Amino acid sequence: MKNGELGKLKTAVVVDYLNEYGGAERVLESMLKAFPESDVFTSIYDRRKFSKYSPIRTAKVQSALTNPFNLASFLAKYLTFLYPLVFRSFDLSAYDLIISSGTIWAKGVKTQPHQLHIFYCHTPPRFLYGYPSESSKRKAWYYKPLVMVLDHFLRIWDFTTAQRPNFILANSRNVQERIKKFYRRDSRVIYPPVGPTVEVPNSKVPSTEGDYFLIVSRLSAYKNIDLAIRACNQLRRPLKIVGAGRQEKYLKSLAGPTIEFLGFVDEFQLNKLYQGCLAFLYTTADEDFGLTPLEANAHGKPVIALRSGGVKETMVEGQTALFFEEPTTASLIAALNAFDPKLFSAAALTANAQRFSQERFQKELKEFINERCHEFTEGSL
Repeated sequence: MKNGELGKLKTAVVVDYLNEYGGAERVLESMLKAFPESDVFTSIYDRRKFSKYSPIRTAKVQSALTNPFNLASFLAKYLTFLYPLVFRSFDLSAYDLIISSGTIWAKGVKTQPHQLHIFYCHTPPRFLYGYPSESSKRKAWYYKPLVMVLDHFLRIWDFTTAQRPNFILANSRNVQERIKKFYRRDSRVIYPPVGPTVEVPNSKVPSTEGDYFLIVSRLSAYKNIDLAIRACNQLRRPLKIVGAGRQEKYLKSLAGPTIEFLGFVDEFQLNKLYQGCLAFLYTTADEDFGLTPLEANAHGKPVIALRSGGVKETMVEGQTALFFEEPTTASLIAALNAFDPKLFSAAALTANAQRFSQERFQKELKEFINERCHEFTEGSL
C-alpha cells in the first residue's frame, strides 16, 4: 500500500450481484458516497434496476455479464458453481484498497500482499448453512443429490476465501456470531445505513395518514409474507405490499380483496406509502439485519415484527415495535388485534432510526478503514 490516506487510495468495491435493488444495493450506494471515486466490480449488472439518481448508475461498473436476454438470471439460478471463477478473473492489481460487500462470492477476488482487503459481510451464505433462503428448489429430489456434492465443495471454498480478507465487518451482532461460528474469525459490527441513499429532486412528501398495513420486501418464501396475507384476509384489514419476487404469483393467489400488490415503486411513492401506513409488518424469520423496519421508524411508524433475527437488535419492544412470537397466522392475528398506534411516540420512533443514519454509517466505515490503513501500512514496513 502506497500510504494510509484514504483520499489517495485507489479503491475498488466488489459486490456479489447487481441485478435487483434491495438492502445490499443500498449499502453499496452509501459506500459509493463515502468513496465516490471507487470502481465497482460484480458478476451481473442490470442497469435498469437502478434509479437514474443512483450512484451505482454513475459509477464505473465492470461486470462479467449484463442482462439483455436474462442470461444473468440463468447463471444466478443454475450455474452458481462458476461464480468463484468469475470473481477470480477480475484484475484488481491497480488498486490499493479493496472493499468486498456481499454474502459469498465477492470476498473470493484475487488480491496481492500490498493491497488492503476489507470484507463487509451481510451474512455467511444462507443456502450453505441451513438458513431459509430465496428459493426452495435446491431441496427438490431431482436437484438434491448434485446440490449436496456441490455445496460440500462450496462450503470448503467459502471458508477458505473467508480467511483471505485482512479484516471483516459484520452488518449486525447476529451476523457477527455467524461469522465466528462458520469462519472462526473475529469481526467488527458496523450497522447498515437507514434512510434514502438516492437523492431524488422534489421528493418531499406531505404528511398523510391511512388505515392500511405495509410490507416492503422481496417476495421470497423465507420472508413469510403469506402469514400477513392470511392474517389480513381473516381480519379484513387493508394491506399494501411493495416488492417483487419468485413467490409473487403464489402470494397473489392467496390474496383477498383487502390486499394490494404494488410491485416496484420509486422513492417518492415509497416515502408516501411509509408515511401513510398505520404500521409496518415484518414477518421474516432469521433475517440477517433488516433495514425496512428501521425505514418505517424513520417515517414515524411502528413495526409489528416476528421476534427473530436482526430485528431483535434494532427494535425496542413497546417503544418502536410490537413483537409476535411464532411464525404462524394465529400469532400474527393476536398481535394485530392487540396493536394500538396511540401507544407509540413518533419522536421515539424517529430517534431509534437516527441511530442507524447514513452519516453514521459513512463515518464509522471511513474511521475503521482509516485505522486499518495505518495499521496495515505500518505493519508492512
